[in-house]
Amino acid sequence: MAEGTSDSPLGRRRLLAPLLVILAGVALRVDRLGAKSLWIDEVITFEVAQRPFFSPLTRDGSVAGFCLGDTGPGPLAYGAEWLLMRVRPDEQLLRWPSAVFGAVGLVAMWLLLRSAVQDRRAGLTALLVWAFSASQINFAQDARGYALATALVTASLWLAGKSWQTGRWRWWWGAAGLHLVAFFVTPLSALAFGPLALAVSLGTRRGAISSAPARLIHGGGSVLAYLAVGGLWLVAWFPRAFYLDTADGHRSARRLWPTVEGWSTLTDLARQWARDAADIRPVPWLPGNGWWLTASAVTMLAALTAVGLAACLRRWPWNVLVIASCLAPVSLITVLSSSHLLGPRHLFWLQPIVLLCFAWGVEATLRRLSSHAGTAAAVVLASLIISGVTPRLLERRLTEKANWRGATEWLIEHASPGDLILPGPNSEIACLQHELRTHVGWTTYHIDSAPQHPLAQALAAADRLQPRPFVILDGVDRVDELESLVAAGRRVWLLTGFWGSTTRTADHWDWLSAHAVPVTSFPGEMAIGVWLIEPPPGQTEVSAF
Repeated sequence: MAEGTSDSPLGRRRLLAPLLVILAGVALRVDRLGAKSLWIDEVITFEVAQRPFFSPLTRDGSVAGFCLGDTGPGPLAYGAEWLLMRVRPDEQLLRWPSAVFGAVGLVAMWLLLRSAVQDRRAGLTALLVWAFSASQINFAQDARGYALATALVTASLWLAGKSWQTGRWRWWWGAAGLHLVAFFVTPLSALAFGPLALAVSLGTRRGAISSAPARLIHGGGSVLAYLAVGGLWLVAWFPRAFYLDTADGHRSARRLWPTVEGWSTLTDLARQWARDAADIRPVPWLPGNGWWLTASAVTMLAALTAVGLAACLRRWPWNVLVIASCLAPVSLITVLSSSHLLGPRHLFWLQPIVLLCFAWGVEATLRRLSSHAGTAAAVVLASLIISGVTPRLLERRLTEKANWRGATEWLIEHASPGDLILPGPNSEIACLQHELRTHVGWTTYHIDSAPQHPLAQALAAADRLQPRPFVILDGVDRVDELESLVAAGRRVWLLTGFWGSTTRTADHWDWLSAHAVPVTSFPGEMAIGVWLIEPPPGQTEVSAF
């Protein structure tokens, strides 16, 4: 990607452009890092990171115990956050590791492109896409370990490429080692290692890689070593991650075989990606609101990636890597058909490979043009990409994932003594409690209205305890419970966050529409709505209790 040594004037000048792109990407990753409230997954990370690292007496009361049942980050991700929380339990500090590794991922991507792409202009254009990638910026500002895992997978690809180019196996074992670390950060990183090992085992048509027996020894040996070490974690993690505890104490397995629902999930995922790709924001100062600009950028990115994918069919062993990696998501979807692991963020390991295909597509296109025409085309393409993604980046900069801080401050201002706050199930109550504890300094009530604790008893207990401006109830979600609150003359505020909006039944929403009034909402990727149920006029408050 670059010519000349780094200590020569030519080398220094050629390093200037990628350095500026990397600095721009770093600035985007640290911008407003602590300004947004934590969303549910980050709240979980924040709470878990303050537990003891290991406790043999409790199941989920420690970091080690909790991560065995989490289908997202692994022990190294939680362990890194646990170490930081020993320094200072701070929300912004919680996100800094992701921002740092987002910057490391930029450098790793530059090294990969510099090694795998011959045309410097194509590599620089691809690096620009990576720097301005909304998903990569999101990973870097999200305390969930995806930025670290992506950086490790990207660096592993670079080391694997060095092994293929030089024939030195130490580079390959370095790649396998980084992949193993990524596996303990996020188990799904393993999906990118299989194609790599397959490519090494099959070898190259040309190049300096050694004999077929050596390839089998190193490729197969690395897989065995990978499974021997990672298998211990996988055996411990798999049952907890894929078996659910039911309410009656029994265990039920998630579906682990291809089903009709699996193909339905595949269709839903395709629709979700299509909606995301077509999520074009209007730009008022451009003709036609600028929709054509973003649409052109998305179309160009997809077309050049397809060109690169076709071009890499002639590259060995990259073709094995890319084809197997692109087929892996389909296998994942059919095997884990009804699991929630199918979110696009869990395909983080595929993004460096897709970007490499894009770079090869740009390279193949520029090769057909003259030097000056190719440079002009690269500049136009880079300008189109930046112009197309900037409106969305600007909007994301100011948009919360879930604005629980704003919702909490609004409730404190508008709720009255004796009011009841009913968040949605599990995640909503956790987010609300976190905001009250960390930004308001309250110790809130967490009252369970399960059958052994009738609603009337729970309310009476809440009223006897130390007064608070309002009382928060958890688990009150059935229509009959809501009706009893209305009959009791209590004013009720309902918060409908992401989980509440997806898990509540149709009869719940019918009842809510008939008895509650939508008061306000807090926009975001996971919008929060606030509904109010007023007691009937003249009814004595809490008369039923």
